[in-house]
Amino acid sequence: MAVIDKIETKTVVFFYEEGILNINFKEDADVQLENAQENLRIRKEFQQEEKVKVLSDVSLVWNVSKEARAFFASKQVTDLNIAMAMITNSLTSKILANFFMKFNKPAAPTKMFNSKEKAIAWLATVD
Repeated sequence: MAVIDKIETKTVVFFYEEGILNINFKEDADVQLENAQENLRIRKEFQQEEKVKVLSDVSLVWNVSKEARAFFASKQVTDLNIAMAMITNSLTSKILANFFMKFNKPAAPTKMFNSKEKAIAWLATVD
């Protein structure tokens, strides 16, 4: 089986860095339910359905539909996470991330950070 370093979908790029699954949303991504479902299918294959720590850069995302947010918070997605750190410094994505955490309430520990270093430091404390 070939080792894949990076996979891209219409809305995200998946890659591993120092044992952490990075999920970086593409610039101006407008994430709808069908995108979220495609991302999950590809993610499961990429991480071979093992639970992992996730670092998700949502800084450049433009929109995540209500249905996609609910799907991302669902058990079928969060069961793949040990924990998820979201990185953002844009107002739009901060609003989306806060809304996701407060109203969709993902089952795995999830926090938002404004720097990659702080996010990685927090992920290191989570088992």
